[in-house]
Amino acid sequence: MSALAKYLLNHGYYVTGSDRIQTSVTEELENLGIKVYIGHKAENLKNAEIVIYTSAIKEDNPELQSARINKLACFDRAELLNYLSKRFKFKIGVSGCHGKTTVTSILSHILFSANCSFTAHIGGYDKEFGNLIDNGQRIFLTEICEFSRNIGKFTADVGVALNIDNDHMNCYKNMEDLSKTFYDYLDRSKYKVINIDDKYLKKYKGSKITYGFKEGDFHVKNLKTNSQTQSFTVMEYGSPLFDIETKLQGKYSVMNILAAVSVARSLGVNAENVLKGIQSFRGVKRRNEFIGKINGAKVIADYCHHPSEIKCFLSGLKTKKLIVVFQPHTYSRTKILLKDFVNALSGIENLYLYKTYAAREDFDIEGSCMTLASYLPNSKYYDNFESLYQDVTNNATESDTVVILGAGDLYQKICDKLS
Repeated sequence: MSALAKYLLNHGYYVTGSDRIQTSVTEELENLGIKVYIGHKAENLKNAEIVIYTSAIKEDNPELQSARINKLACFDRAELLNYLSKRFKFKIGVSGCHGKTTVTSILSHILFSANCSFTAHIGGYDKEFGNLIDNGQRIFLTEICEFSRNIGKFTADVGVALNIDNDHMNCYKNMEDLSKTFYDYLDRSKYKVINIDDKYLKKYKGSKITYGFKEGDFHVKNLKTNSQTQSFTVMEYGSPLFDIETKLQGKYSVMNILAAVSVARSLGVNAENVLKGIQSFRGVKRRNEFIGKINGAKVIADYCHHPSEIKCFLSGLKTKKLIVVFQPHTYSRTKILLKDFVNALSGIENLYLYKTYAAREDFDIEGSCMTLASYLPNSKYYDNFESLYQDVTNNATESDTVVILGAGDLYQKICDKLS
C-alpha cells in the first residue's frame, strides 16, 4: 500500500491514509508529504474521492463504511494495482507463496542495469531502492499475492510462478483449488516462467519457460559453497550463460537468482547486464538481514513465517550455536499448519517463542503461540517483549547467532533495542 501511495503522489494525486499505529513506514510517507492518520475514523476521509483498502480491512471498518454510505469510489489494493498496470506497455507479475520480494528486487536491479524504462512495485524494502522504483512507463514489475485470491485480479504479459505451497489456506478449499488459481493466472499471461522443481507447477500443461536446480531451460552447474559465498554456472538452454559468485546463501537463493535470470533473458536483456544487476543486489530488509549484535552475538532477521520457509532458511545457516526466536503470524495460519510448524521447529535447542502477531484476525487459542509452545517442550514462550529480550541477552555469547523469524512486529521491537 505504501508503494502505491508513493506512486500516486509522484503522479499528481493528493494522497492521505490511515493506519493502526505509527511506524517507520507511516513516518516515511509523512516525510514525503502524505497526511497519515493514526487510528481509523470516518472523519479521516474528509475530501477524499476514491478510497483504496487492503484485504486486511473488514467491512465494519468505520472509514470503509463511511465511504460506502457516501457512495465514494472504493477499490481494493489488488484492483488498484491492476488498474495502474494498464498505464504501461508491458507487465511482469511475480507470483508464488515464497520468494516474491527477493525475485522482484533482483529483477529490479537487472532492469536498472540494463537502463530499462520501468516501474517496480516491491512488497518489501530493497536495501538500495526501497519499495518503489519509479523509473519510466514502459515496463511494470510487481509482486502478485495469492492471499484473498488477489492473484485472480491481475493479468501479466510475463507471468512468473515461483512455487505453490499450503499458505493462506483459509482462502482456498484445498491445494487443488490453490493450484488452479495459479494455473489460471498463468493461462492469462502471454509468457509463463515457472519453477519446474515445484511439484504442483510441474503439472502445468501450458507452454512455458522453465527453470530448476538441475533441469529446466535455465539451471545450475558446478555449484560450490562455503561459509561466505556460493558460486555456480547458470545454464541457458544447454549452454553456459555466465559464472557467478554471490554472498546470498542457501539453495533457495540460487533458485531466486534463476527465476530472475529466466525472466530477464525472456525480455532480451543481455547476459552482461543480467550479471551486473544480480551483483549489484545487496538484499532486502528482513530477508537474511544482519541487524546488529546482542551481547556480541550476531543478530539475523528473516521474514519467513511459513514452516517451509523456516526449514529452508535454517538449513542454509552455517553456525555452531543458533538461538532462534520465532513469532507466528496470524492465528489461522498457525492453526492450519500447526503440525508443520512443530516439525519445522522441533530439534532446535535454543528456541524462544513470542506471542502471535494477530494482524487482521481475532484471538483463537487453537492458533495461538501458547498452543504451539505446548507441542515444543524445549521452547520458552513469552507474551512480554522485555522478558524475552532479557533472556535472549542473558543466553547469547559472542560466538552465537541469534535468528529472529516471522512477519510480525517482533522485528521492529528488536531493531529499536539495537539502534
